[in-house]
Amino acid sequence: MNARVYTISGHVIDRATRVGIQALIVEAWDRDTRFHDMLGSTTTDADGAFWIGFDPEYFGDYGGDTSPDIFFRVYRDEQLILTTIDDPTMNAARGPHEVVLEIETGAVPVQGKDRVTLEQTFKVVNFFKQSDFAGVVREQRSKASMVGKFAGNLLQNGLTSFNFEPIKPTGAQSSEIVGQDTATAQINLARNQISVSDVKSYQPGANKESLTALTSAPLRLNANDTVTLYQENGIVRYYAVNKPQAAASVDSATVARIDGEVSTLKSNVNDLSSVRTDVATIKATFDREHAQLSDEVASVRTQVDEVSTLKSQLSELRQATADKDVQIETLQQEVTEMRAAQVDLSKRISPETINQIQEQLQALSKKIRGTPATPIAPAKPAKLAKPAKR
Repeated sequence: MNARVYTISGHVIDRATRVGIQALIVEAWDRDTRFHDMLGSTTTDADGAFWIGFDPEYFGDYGGDTSPDIFFRVYRDEQLILTTIDDPTMNAARGPHEVVLEIETGAVPVQGKDRVTLEQTFKVVNFFKQSDFAGVVREQRSKASMVGKFAGNLLQNGLTSFNFEPIKPTGAQSSEIVGQDTATAQINLARNQISVSDVKSYQPGANKESLTALTSAPLRLNANDTVTLYQENGIVRYYAVNKPQAAASVDSATVARIDGEVSTLKSNVNDLSSVRTDVATIKATFDREHAQLSDEVASVRTQVDEVSTLKSQLSELRQATADKDVQIETLQQEVTEMRAAQVDLSKRISPETINQIQEQLQALSKKIRGTPATPIAPAKPAKLAKPAKR
């Protein structure tokens, strides 16, 4: 194995039995936004093991990549049975990498010889009957004759003033592609600004894909061409230019339908613009009313606070009034009791009795002091005070 900056060693195994699968083609790719770069291709051994090595020049020719985003494709002959393009190893570091690729049991077709059915035989016979191989040969001979006559006339008519530079092949040469390993072929193509869209197994047969590849073999490759490489055991055996697909014709009905849809879309866009204007107006009105409502709510809250304060003061005033009513009622009761006691006292003690008591007190005072006692005026009944007005 050659010393490479990046090395990938791994196994392709059956997911159910965990046993390695041999004779599978494993391709390592660098996933890019436009064109994926093939990093290498190999075939699994009897244990399902494989090894791929590559250098930085294998990827990032035009994008300035510093690290590859590695994914794998696994083929049984030409049938793709596994791809990890949706789960690549992002920005893989330099050095060795170990991977295990798991294959579903039913994804690998059983190896064996193909049986040619009667239907396939009829298809082959019909192909050879309908194909104009003689016409193809005549066309090639006609082209060769045309080129030969042109070259002869050129030599005959222009030898006297011939001053052209020697004709040399330009662009990528077939020897730089065919017979090279896939990685080297891609590097040579990239140097001539030619990209590789896919690498397939070299298995020519009587099928549409092989015929397309046969008619797509170019006389020369030009910059910005895109090619498909056909490899066998990692060596390029054939290549074909990917022809651009012809644009489908568009009928008038389709154009009219598209015009109608575009008109409808424009109308919807105009309606949407009007709706946006209405929404902006409604939003401005809502904001204005919301601000006004906020002011009113603040005012109502202030009034509620004032009412709460007044209720508290009224409650205190009612309590004070109730206390005064109790005091007035108590005083009235005391006045009534005093009046009753006064009336009762006036009934029990007469004025004559009071006068006698006074005379006795005066006489007693004379004896004690030796001086005549000052006569005491007879007591008059006390006037009852009028109850206070409530």
